[in-house]
Amino acid sequence: TSEFSSICGGPHLFFDSGHMASSLHSLSPARPQHQQPLPLQFLCFVVLLALGQAERLRALRQSAVASDSAKTIVLLGGTGAGKSTLANYLAGRDDVFIAGDAGHGVTKDVKVVETPFFGQPELGMARLVDTPGLMDPDGFAKDMEQWQAVCESLRSTVQTATALVLVLNGAQTRHTEDVRRVIKQIRESFGKDFWRFLRVVVTRVKWDSVKQQAEGDKKRELFLDVESAVAGQGLLDPAVKKHISNLPIIGVNLEPDLMYDDLREDEFEAKDADELEGYSLGEIIRLDADLQAKCREEGYSSFREWKRNVKGLKKMFKGWDLQHMYQWGTSWGSNNIGRLEDLRHGLCRQETVLELQPTSLTGETHRILINAVTIDGLELGSARYVLATDSTVSRIIEQAVRPMRRIRTLHSMPRPKGADSEVRGWIKDITLFVGSQELITDKRLQEEVKQMLKPPRGASPPSELRALVEWADNSPPRNLDPKLLRICIEQEDMKAADSMVKDRLTQASQLAFAEGLESHSLHKLFPKTAKHGAVWSQLKALALQEKHAVRSSKSFQQVLEEQKEKRDVMTEKILHTRDELQPFLDEMKVLASQEAEESATKGREIVMRAKNQLESVRASDVIRVPTEIPSSVSELASFMRGVEQNLESVGMNLGGEVLGVDDLIYKSRVLKGVYLSVEPKLSANDMMQL
Repeated sequence: TSEFSSICGGPHLFFDSGHMASSLHSLSPARPQHQQPLPLQFLCFVVLLALGQAERLRALRQSAVASDSAKTIVLLGGTGAGKSTLANYLAGRDDVFIAGDAGHGVTKDVKVVETPFFGQPELGMARLVDTPGLMDPDGFAKDMEQWQAVCESLRSTVQTATALVLVLNGAQTRHTEDVRRVIKQIRESFGKDFWRFLRVVVTRVKWDSVKQQAEGDKKRELFLDVESAVAGQGLLDPAVKKHISNLPIIGVNLEPDLMYDDLREDEFEAKDADELEGYSLGEIIRLDADLQAKCREEGYSSFREWKRNVKGLKKMFKGWDLQHMYQWGTSWGSNNIGRLEDLRHGLCRQETVLELQPTSLTGETHRILINAVTIDGLELGSARYVLATDSTVSRIIEQAVRPMRRIRTLHSMPRPKGADSEVRGWIKDITLFVGSQELITDKRLQEEVKQMLKPPRGASPPSELRALVEWADNSPPRNLDPKLLRICIEQEDMKAADSMVKDRLTQASQLAFAEGLESHSLHKLFPKTAKHGAVWSQLKALALQEKHAVRSSKSFQQVLEEQKEKRDVMTEKILHTRDELQPFLDEMKVLASQEAEESATKGREIVMRAKNQLESVRASDVIRVPTEIPSSVSELASFMRGVEQNLESVGMNLGGEVLGVDDLIYKSRVLKGVYLSVEPKLSANDMMQL
C-alpha cells in the first residue's frame, strides 16, 4: 500500500471505492448467498487492476505536470459574481483564491495559479487566471480602468487562453444591460474569434436541465444581439452565429461551506450523510457528475424530480451500492456542481487557443472626458475614457456613452411608432465631435487621436469629446420644449416627458397662461403630468418664471399700454356722450310721465324727438346706442332708464384695471379653448396678437 500510494502521487489521491466495488460486482458471476467468499484468483485480479490503474495514473500525472499541457482559463465577470469561488471549485481546494460575499469583490489584481483540475492530476492541469470584477458599483470610469489593467496584465503574463469563462451572478436578474456592456467590452477587445473560446457559468442558481436550457437560450439571444450591434446590422458572420448558438452555458450553486474541508465535514455530519465522510471537494464534484448522468439515463431533469416520481428510490440506490450518491443527491443534488465536470471535459478537448492581444490597448493612450449632450445643449452624462491609436467610433460609443445612466434609461424607453428597427428607445443616433469637427469615420478619429498624442509645439490637446444625441422621430423629447425636457432629465424621470406630451403640454410658455399650479383646474388640464411629483414641483417654479417673463416682456408691456390708451379714449368719449344724453334723458322721463295720457299725435312727436336726439349723440366707434326706440310713450320712460343704467355700467367697467393677455386667456373659456386646441402650440407673442 505504501508503494501504491507513492505511485499515485501521495495520500491526497483517492479512488471512489464504492463505484469500483459496484463495477467489479457487475463483472463477477452471480452467486448464492451461502456460497463461500470470492476465490483468491479474483482477489488477485482486483490487485492487478489497481496496480495497472496506478501505473496509468503515474503516466498521466507526469504528462499533466508539464506546464505546456495546462489549460489556461481566464475568469471574467461582475464584481462579487463568484469568480474566485469557481476557481477554488475547479482547483478542488479552498485556499487557491480568496472568495468574498455576493456583490462585494475581493480580487483587486490579476492572479494566476496552476493546479490539477479538482485536485486530481489524472484529470489534467489548469492554469486559473482570476481577475478583478467588472460591472463595478463605483461606476463606468472605474470599470474601464479595471478592464484596461486586466487587459495589460493578460497581455504581459498569460498571452494565450484556452477559454474565457464569463461568470454571472444568477441572483441578480435585473442587470441585463450590465451583462450586455461587459460582453461588448470583451468582444471589442478580443475580436469576434473570442466567441469560440467563451464559456458561461451562472452562479447562485439551482436549475434543472430544462430550466438550464431555457435560460441558456435567453443568454445566447442576448449575445447574438451584442454581436449584431458590434458587427453591424445584417453583417453577422454565419460562423460566429453558429458558435454563439452552441455556446456552453451552465448553472451551478457553489456553496462556500462545501468548499472548506472542515465546514464540509460539519455539513455531512449535520445532515447524517455518513457515507460521504472523508470525501474531498473534487470527489463530490465527480460524484455529482455521476448522479446527473444517472438522472439523464433514467429520463429525469433532476434528482429531485426522480425522487418525487419514484417511490422506494432509496432502496434502489442501496441495491446498486450507491448509498453515498443517494445521500448526496437528497441534500445537495440541486446545486448541480457536477456540471463543472462537463466544463472541464470541454476545456480539455479544446486544442486551439485565443491570442490575448487586446486591440483597445495597442500603442500610446490619452485619457479624455466624453460629454453626452442633446442638440439643445442639455447634458445627459459624462465619462472618462482612454483613447488609443486604434480606437474606433463604435467602440467609444458602446463602451463610454451608452453605459451612462441617463442614456441607458433613454434606451430602455419604448421605441416610438414608425421608428426604424435600428432605433434604441428614444435615441436615434449618437455622433462624436471634437470641438466642431464631426468624427464620422474611424480613420478621422484615429487622426485626431494621433494629434492628441503628439500635439504641435505650444498647443494643448483637447481634453474632451462631445457625444451629440439625436432624438428618434415621434419620440417625446423631440416634441418637448427644452425647458420642459431639462426638468425631466434633471429629475431622472423620462416617463414624465411622455406624460407631458399626452397632456399636450409641450411648450413652457403654456404655463404662463395658467392661473396657478396648485389649482384643481390645472390638475384637470395636465392630469398625467401631475402624477410625477418631483417634475410637477419644478413645473410650478417654471410657471412663475414664465408668467414673469411674459409680463415683463416688451411686447406685453406695449400691448398693455396700447390697451390703456384705448381705454382712456373710450372713457372720455363715453363720458362725453353720457353728459350730452343725461339732460335729455331727464327731460324725456318727465315728459313721458306727464304726457303719457295725451293724444297719439303728441306721443309720436315725443318718440321722434327721442330718436333724433339719440342719433345726434351716438358714438358708434365706442358705444352702440339702440336704434329701435319704443313707439309707445308709456314704454319710453322705462327704455330711457335702461339706457341710463347701461351708461353707468360702461363707466364702471372702464374704471377697472386693464387685464393682461395671460389673465384674459385664462378667464375666457373661448380663448382658452382656442389656445389648447391649436397645434402646434402658439407662442406667447402669438397669443398676445390673438
